[in-house]
Amino acid sequence: MAMLTVLNALKSKFGFELKAAHFEHGLRGEASRQDAKLVADYCRKSNIELVTDYGHIAKQGVPKGHSEEEWAREKRYAFFQTLCTTPNVKVATAHNKNDLAETVLFHLARGAGPRGVAGIPAERGAFIRPMLAVSRAEIEAYCAEKSIPYSMDNSNDDTRYARNRIRHEVIPALVGVNSGAVKNIARFSDTMRTLDTWLCSLAEALMIATELHQGKWGYDREFLLKPISEAPPHLPREHTPFLQACLEMCWTQTKHRRFARWQMGKDARFRFLKNALRL
Repeated sequence: MAMLTVLNALKSKFGFELKAAHFEHGLRGEASRQDAKLVADYCRKSNIELVTDYGHIAKQGVPKGHSEEEWAREKRYAFFQTLCTTPNVKVATAHNKNDLAETVLFHLARGAGPRGVAGIPAERGAFIRPMLAVSRAEIEAYCAEKSIPYSMDNSNDDTRYARNRIRHEVIPALVGVNSGAVKNIARFSDTMRTLDTWLCSLAEALMIATELHQGKWGYDREFLLKPISEAPPHLPREHTPFLQACLEMCWTQTKHRRFARWQMGKDARFRFLKNALRL
């Protein structure tokens, strides 16, 4: 609601058209319906066009292999994607600095590398996240100051979900150690995103430099494997971000996938990448 209010105030100045979108997952019964009503009432009073959709997840169930949380997110983003009718359409989501810190810790706990701990990108495709630099406390203070109505999703208090345990137990513990923990984690995330972008640019240049020509298909193996031998001795080879970036780029195209699999079968030095790239 805070983001919607700010964007509504800025639309005339920056010349963009604003619509609100609300997806009702159908998971929390009356509380979920009240959330939808709150959004609809606010949009009507603020003269903002509202687009809604319903997930009916509780009635339809969750497909095998998905958690309820994952399936709800997939359904929500599928709805948002339907709104992107032209390349100029952007969908703004209200992820904030605390969400970013929680995502970084969640990925870090699962063993992520630079790309994983880069957290939530400020922009990816049609999706933008203008609130990433603002903390949850700052947003709540702004809502109180401007008398902006909002509701709290009570499912966010359910510590059966790992992300909620991070929010309610891990983050407060870290803030107890250092009051600037959330800000510092967000800065670390930004550094890792810069590093990942740089590594990918190096990987792309390496792939171009090692591609064979003169009627030969493939890459110069010795040149491509060089980063392994040059990695610091204390760094496990499976954690060489530069090499992971190279092979991830191989994985992006069909002919590169064939190359990556062939190399893993022929050269033991690539076997550790199976798990890293989930091939």
